[in-house]
Amino acid sequence: WVGFYIRLQKELKGGNWDNVPNKSGGFLGMWWHHQGNEDCRQYLQLEEKKLCFKISVNKTEDRKRLRGQWYKTIKEKSGEYKLALTKPARFGSGKYMTVCIHDGEYRHTDSDGIINIEKTVSLLKKAESLLRAVNIE
Repeated sequence: WVGFYIRLQKELKGGNWDNVPNKSGGFLGMWWHHQGNEDCRQYLQLEEKKLCFKISVNKTEDRKRLRGQWYKTIKEKSGEYKLALTKPARFGSGKYMTVCIHDGEYRHTDSDGIINIEKTVSLLKKAESLLRAVNIE
């Protein structure tokens, strides 16, 4: 994953990656394309095989409402970008929450199973465009 994420950093002109520990052992993740304000930040994150639309909410009392609003808004707009998105298996309630997951493989490969970086980056840029297009007041 490290080499893949380093290449994506170059292609996407930014992003950070690191080990993300959690109760089930963690994963190597990459996150980029941050936007929003101090109340709610939105960003994209790769969790190895998953492409996630995430939010970061500081105030505990705002988390449930913002999580629901961002899920609905991103999901409704996703068809315009030809991105199939789904709800996570369960919504979290912490500071960092996944609101949508790309339904399918975000990594495009050729017939030999080699990643086609151009097509993969194209899909990730569609996700960036979708996130940029949505706005909740």
